[in-house]
Amino acid sequence: MSMNESDCTVLRDGFPRPFPNTPTNVLEQFKMTGKVVVVTGGADGIGYAVAEGMAEANAHVVLWYNSNDVAIQKAQDLGTKHNIKTAAYKVDVSDADSVQKSVKQVVEDFGRIDVFVANAGMAISKPILEQTLPEFDKQMSVNGTSSPSRVPHRVPI
Repeated sequence: MSMNESDCTVLRDGFPRPFPNTPTNVLEQFKMTGKVVVVTGGADGIGYAVAEGMAEANAHVVLWYNSNDVAIQKAQDLGTKHNIKTAAYKVDVSDADSVQKSVKQVVEDFGRIDVFVANAGMAISKPILEQTLPEFDKQMSVNGTSSPSRVPHRVPI
């Protein structure tokens, strides 16, 4: 015998509700109210677009940037526009100590990190065979092994 959806919605003693109280409005489903979101490379491009989306969803937003100081003003603008808490930190995501220090600062300032968007990236505009080993290593560190491998181990749960 198979069950249909209406059979599944019948509450039975001792069992959890079969369906959570999920809002039917898609915008309500995506609310991030009170969540703390860190976006690396958040000063521009995709990173800033993600930060804007999170701010629109009512999350508190932290922009990590390395060289684009415009992130400071953009964070302030997001906070004012969406009435959320924001900040911008200068972070070299290829440096484990810089990441550790910044994670600690975010947790001190915001209490926790709920979402981490590893968006930072860099490119060296010359053929790979013309790159020095330090240039190549820096590029691989930022693009491949930086935030994803370093941050999860440093965020207190």
